[in-house]
Amino acid sequence: MHQFTNKFNVTRANNKSQLAAWRLLGGLLTILAVCLTLSGNSQQAFADPHTPPQGAPEIVSFTAIPDFAGGWILSGEVAQHTGTSTAINFGGYLSGESTTTDDAGFFTYFVFGAPSGVTVTATATTIYGTSNTESVKLQL
Repeated sequence: MHQFTNKFNVTRANNKSQLAAWRLLGGLLTILAVCLTLSGNSQQAFADPHTPPQGAPEIVSFTAIPDFAGGWILSGEVAQHTGTSTAINFGGYLSGESTTTDDAGFFTYFVFGAPSGVTVTATATTIYGTSNTESVKLQL
């Protein structure tokens, strides 16, 4: 029996049947790894990637809190997000500004110099193009 040394100290197969058995075992382990990876979200894994999930993201909270330096802290939470970051595009006084949620669906954005009384909208948009908009008025 011939041996070669690598970090696992693997024994080399001597004949074709041993080699076939090792290849079969490797293939089965690969299939097992793929099945374990997909087991948590099998419906999503086998779904048509061009079909968006049901429903749009929902902005369940969107608030504006004045800070001590004369700015505003905008924060919110998006439900029904895709598990990755969701784009948040602002409108109204902050038209053209944007941020993203974290993987849990939360976002925070700091605004400096915005006057009291203006309205800001937040639109959550998924990678599939579904969206939802909420608004808040900056009030002292």
